[in-house]
Amino acid sequence: MNCKKLNEKMFLMILALCMFIILNIIGNSGVYGFREFFDPLILGYMVGLTVLTLLFTGIGKDFCNGFRIAFSKKKEVSRIELQQAFNALSYMKRVVFLEAGLMSLIGLNSVLYHMDDSSCIGPALAIDILSFAY
Repeated sequence: MNCKKLNEKMFLMILALCMFIILNIIGNSGVYGFREFFDPLILGYMVGLTVLTLLFTGIGKDFCNGFRIAFSKKKEVSRIELQQAFNALSYMKRVVFLEAGLMSLIGLNSVLYHMDDSSCIGPALAIDILSFAY
C-alpha cells in the first residue's frame, strides 16, 4: 500500500475519532458540558512538562524528526534516523504516562485529604483520572 495513502487514511481515522468523541460529549452533557470532561490546568501541566522534557533531554530533534518521517513524502530514510525517532517517541510515551500517573496520584491524595462527604468520591475519582484520558 502506498505510504501517502496510509498516512491520509490514518489522519482521516483520527479526525473521525475526535469528532465522535466531541459529538458524544456534546450529546451527553450539552455544549457547556466540556467542563466535566476537560481540565485545562492538568492538560497545561502535562504539555509543559512534556515540552521541557523534550528540550532538556535533547531528544526534541529526534521526536520532531519522527513526525517528519511519518508525514513526509520522502520514502527513503536511514535506519539510524528511523531508530532514533522510534526511541524518542517511545521515551516520550513513557514520560506522558508517568506524568498522568503522578497527576492522578497528587489529585487523589488531595481529594482524599479534603473529602468531607464519602458520596462525592465517585465524581472526584472520575475527574482525577482525566489525565490518563489525555
